Amino acid sequence: MFVPKAEPVVSWRTEPGLVTSFDFDFDHHALCGIKPGDPVALLWKLGPPEDKEAEAEGNYNYYSKGVQVSVENGLVASFVLFWNDKDQKQFLPFSSLCSYRRQKIELRAGISEPEIANIFGEPYWRDEDADEIILFYEFGEIEWEIEIDRREGLTAIVVLTPPLLQDEEQRKIFKVAKPWPPPPRALK
Repeated sequence: MFVPKAEPVVSWRTEPGLVTSFDFDFDHHALCGIKPGDPVALLWKLGPPEDKEAEAEGNYNYYSKGVQVSVENGLVASFVLFWNDKDQKQFLPFSSLCSYRRQKIELRAGISEPEIANIFGEPYWRDEDADEIILFYEFGEIEWEIEIDRREGLTAIVVLTPPLLQDEEQRKIFKVAKPWPPPPRALK
């Protein structure tokens, strides 16, 4: 007798996630061990998302954890870690552990651009306008976009695949004057 297999999303609605802290490992670009490019089915361990309408559009919002996971074609496409959700005003500040170079790092709302550079080093590209600075860090098929409000400091970090700046039109929009692809960047 054929028994249809339940979709992972169905079980998310009734079962809590395995993790309570949404730790982010910058060395592996991973939220609780889940990386961009991984199958959406791995998100079950985060528990049910907190917005069914957004979920239908491929955005798994965890407002209480300060995290949005976007999915495209059944794969994790990006993570957004919010420290100051000044635009949507829905996400609480990300407060889980962050690590880089196998050490705990202190990221918080309001951290400045020099403090970010002190932690992560020089970015591949820096974009700025009157309100915001975006630092782009490139790691092959992974890109980090660190958003810093000029008045309020760190607001969000986006970790995505494929890199936005991989697209020539996007490089023109951001006036990127460096060659693409950038040289490999090692995580020390």
